[in-house]
Amino acid sequence: MNITLGYARQVLAQYADSGYCSDSDRVVDCINNAVERLLIQAPADASTLRMRFCVTNGCITLPREVDYLLKTNVCRSNVPIQNRWFEFLAGGPGSLDFDSSSVVGFADMGDGFRTHTDIITPRHILVTCDVPEDTTARILIRGADENGKEVQTLTYNEDKTEVTSRVVGEYVELDSVSPRYTSHKFSTITSVIKPITNGYVYLSAYDPDDETNTFSIATYHPYEERPSYRRYFVTGGNTNYSTIIALAKLRFVPVIHDSDPLLVQNLPAIQHMMQAMNYFNAGDMETGMQNEIKAVGYYVQQIENQNMSTTQIDFSGGMNPGDVEGVF
Repeated sequence: MNITLGYARQVLAQYADSGYCSDSDRVVDCINNAVERLLIQAPADASTLRMRFCVTNGCITLPREVDYLLKTNVCRSNVPIQNRWFEFLAGGPGSLDFDSSSVVGFADMGDGFRTHTDIITPRHILVTCDVPEDTTARILIRGADENGKEVQTLTYNEDKTEVTSRVVGEYVELDSVSPRYTSHKFSTITSVIKPITNGYVYLSAYDPDDETNTFSIATYHPYEERPSYRRYFVTGGNTNYSTIIALAKLRFVPVIHDSDPLLVQNLPAIQHMMQAMNYFNAGDMETGMQNEIKAVGYYVQQIENQNMSTTQIDFSGGMNPGDVEGVF
């Protein structure tokens, strides 16, 4: 099954508000809203994928399309994932940054990281892009400087006696021919705002006096405007693992192109969720809820049909199942 946005537009255009032509942008908005709402209410295994992740500086930063990790495997062994409260439990392990135990695990550090790896020492930020961009295209980088103060860009009058404008952070132009770097040094990056671009945009920690001392900290998708990623700290005092395998829960990312596959591959579920939203917008909460229940029901049934239950026990003829806990 491969339901793309182009196909869904043809089938579902009549359910977008009071109905639109299939090429209307509003149809795309309604489909995306319905898919996002379905993913929130569906079981976690509705959108999972086996993936391999790189470990950098003892951490794993998830890409834009991944929400969180469900299960992890390191060196052919399953390892636990702990939530953000784990290191603060009374009588617990304490700070995971200084964990010297030999047991490997993963601690959820939460969402909100703007780069794929941290800046180790304060550096200027080099901004590059791989294809020509609009002459007005620029990226806004916010964060702290080498002294821990919030970076601000000030513009003065001619005699340098009065501030005429103030920008929190620093804007950097996007130029594929002549890469630009910030005038400020950054020790941390707290926010990145970029426009929709023609190609990818890259950030690197950069030292103008030693151009060989440059390392990549982020790669941004053309349609990424406000990047935010989830990160996990590798516990156990061992940061030598280069990659890990995990079962990852995918994050909702709006589809844009007609060739984009929908994250929810169930047209009846999307249809009823679009109808539910129409009733909600019209103030008919009861009918809207009925359609929403139908939508989630269709989606859950599909998930159950496509995924075998892991609790099922196979009793083959002539075979003894042995000692199975809970079975008498």
